[in-house]
Amino acid sequence: EIEGVLNSKKVPIEENEADDDARLRLITSTSTNALAHYGWAVPLTFGADDGKAYIASYMFIGGGGIAASLIFTKDKLITDGMARGYTMGSLNGTVHGVSLEFLLNGDKAFDNESSAGLTMLGSLAESFTMLYYAKKNNSSWGKMSILGSGGLWGTALGASVPLMVFDSRNERFYGFSMLAFSGATMAGANYLSNKINITHGDATVINAIGLLGAYYPIVFLESLDTENPRSYLTGASIGAAGGLAIGIMKAKINDYTRQQGNFIVLGESAGALIGIGLGALMEAEGSGYLWLTALGATGGLFLTDLFVQDKGNSNNLKSSNLKFQINPYGVLGSASKLSSPYKPWDPRFNKNIATIKVTF
Repeated sequence: EIEGVLNSKKVPIEENEADDDARLRLITSTSTNALAHYGWAVPLTFGADDGKAYIASYMFIGGGGIAASLIFTKDKLITDGMARGYTMGSLNGTVHGVSLEFLLNGDKAFDNESSAGLTMLGSLAESFTMLYYAKKNNSSWGKMSILGSGGLWGTALGASVPLMVFDSRNERFYGFSMLAFSGATMAGANYLSNKINITHGDATVINAIGLLGAYYPIVFLESLDTENPRSYLTGASIGAAGGLAIGIMKAKINDYTRQQGNFIVLGESAGALIGIGLGALMEAEGSGYLWLTALGATGGLFLTDLFVQDKGNSNNLKSSNLKFQINPYGVLGSASKLSSPYKPWDPRFNKNIATIKVTF
């Protein structure tokens, strides 16, 4: 059998099918929230001062969160995008709750233990909102990841702007700025993901390079013994913006897979550790350690990127492939014994001796 396929479209970017792996990721995320956040936030919000009451509440909420996630996801179609949407929504909702607390209460923010309730409500509201958004739009892991990380980058920028630009330490201004910039960057990330295909690996690489970009100005300023915190904030913000821009440009050229993105982050981390090790051997000073760490991380990131790039997809290329397959079951004639149920993708049910598939 010879099959020729003419395909003028790009190689498929990323599947977003419902499966048990996605359900497991969602359950893991909801369980983590219940144990690491809601379990202590609820009794703290309602003033459970007694140790027994606090521990009992924590155990009930933590265990109940795990049980509820298992029950309510049973027989439900859960995609990777939905799982990632829940996780990123929870993270953004938590920091938005913090921002709202600063906006509402100013210098008295978090004076009352019940203030923790805002972080919990924000987490609950945004986690399920983003999960629903992913379900309704069939959004992929990559889209929801870049949407959520866009909000987190915006929150960090918003926390820097009052001091960096206005030299202000007004808590209400901080809260407003964090919420405003987070919303703006989430909208920008959504616009970006609608313009280009963002895969799981793309989102990972964009954020990894963004962090590296934020780190370099800090290293440079530390080398100059700069003491002005506004300089550090300004440099880190500009560096992060530059790093994110480089990451986006790379994402437009290469559609990184999940594994490729993870390998690149591992390469970046390994390079940073090697840099720290070299600093110890060379007995480097403080800024020397920072420079070796930065250069090691950069080298590890781009070298790993170079090694994995050939196995990735490129937006500038059309799919081209030659595939030749020999079916031993067909050679032995045993395929005829397995005629029902018919499964054409299983070689045991296929009577073809050899298959050549050309995709161009």
